[in-house]
Amino acid sequence: MLSESSYNLWALWCIVSAAIIFNTKPFIRDKIYESKSREYNIDGLRYILASLVAFQHKAFFFNLYNTGIWSIDYHLAFYVGKFAVSIFFIISGYLLGNVSPHGREWAGFYIKRFMRVAPMTYVSALACILIAVAIGVHHGNAADFSHVFFWFDAGLTNIRPPVYGFENSRLINAGVTWSLMWEWLFYFSLPFLSIPFLKKRRLQVFLAALAILTTIYTVSVYLGLEDGPNYYNRYSVLGPVYASLFCIGCIIRQVRNRYLRSVVVPRRIVDWLSLTLLLIFFISAQSYDPLTMPSVFAYGLFFLCFVLGANWFGLLRLRGVILLGDASYSIYLLHGTGWFLLDMFCFHFGINHNTYLYYAFMTVGWYMICYLSITTFEIIERYFIHLGAHITHRLKLHNPAPR
Repeated sequence: MLSESSYNLWALWCIVSAAIIFNTKPFIRDKIYESKSREYNIDGLRYILASLVAFQHKAFFFNLYNTGIWSIDYHLAFYVGKFAVSIFFIISGYLLGNVSPHGREWAGFYIKRFMRVAPMTYVSALACILIAVAIGVHHGNAADFSHVFFWFDAGLTNIRPPVYGFENSRLINAGVTWSLMWEWLFYFSLPFLSIPFLKKRRLQVFLAALAILTTIYTVSVYLGLEDGPNYYNRYSVLGPVYASLFCIGCIIRQVRNRYLRSVVVPRRIVDWLSLTLLLIFFISAQSYDPLTMPSVFAYGLFFLCFVLGANWFGLLRLRGVILLGDASYSIYLLHGTGWFLLDMFCFHFGINHNTYLYYAFMTVGWYMICYLSITTFEIIERYFIHLGAHITHRLKLHNPAPR
């Protein structure tokens, strides 16, 4: 197993080299959706975030096969995965916190959201179930598909029961659908903002919500509720943090629309500021919990840099990075299954005993995960995005919800 510094350098190499490979003509020709309203740097950022989650889980999977325990030895890898999901939540708030359907248009909004979120969760669920069945048959387990329907809830719950007697079924895709439960809770909260009184005071509503969530978090930490014996005690702190991340995204959207449209900040300033913040986050990885209320505000400042145009000196606007950003949802849902199968192969044939061969194999595996994700975006995600728009148009439920 690589040292932590070597692992971090390898992960960085994989992320950057994949961007370079998929920036070549065979991969970018006629595949990027062009739009004047599209913020390409944020789409590029999505690839980086999905990659950080993927390489956090890569370390988990190595330990799962090496020791049988779902654990991680690298401080930075543990941190960046949680950091990346936090920024994803902020992006969701930023993109969707400004939607304003009314009446029947809310039905169209949820149809589009379902068509955007659900299809790839079904693909991921089917892959997990098929692999779990194969493992269960190999071990001679009794056929057991009780409660398998939870796997097809499109992320509404975090319930993923064992399949065919394979207790680690939920780990096949690294359990990533937990974040979708919070996404759906955010989506279901949005209709309250269509109330006329609240709609006209949207920024004030989000600021008030953030103040309330900060108070709840502070009281919970002060009383030590997160250290209680029940697993869900932790959510007395995590719940306000996750909700606040969505709020921060919504606030940034409102501030941008009201006050920042005419503000021009030199791109180099926001590039350096965002990279400096990222470096500070990474340096603090060994000492600080990535999911605290102070972190929420720091992450908000980090994301604000991209709203103001940060693109890391052009990296995030490379067509290959944008293409991988389009596929980031597929990368997020499929990388775990990819690592699971690749490690199964490597540990079965002893490839893991040769460090250089193992990580060369995993590097190629990462490129395969990226290519598969681009393919599923083109074939599945894009088709259902268009289908959702078509259904809402035919039913006259159209609303301008973003992708």
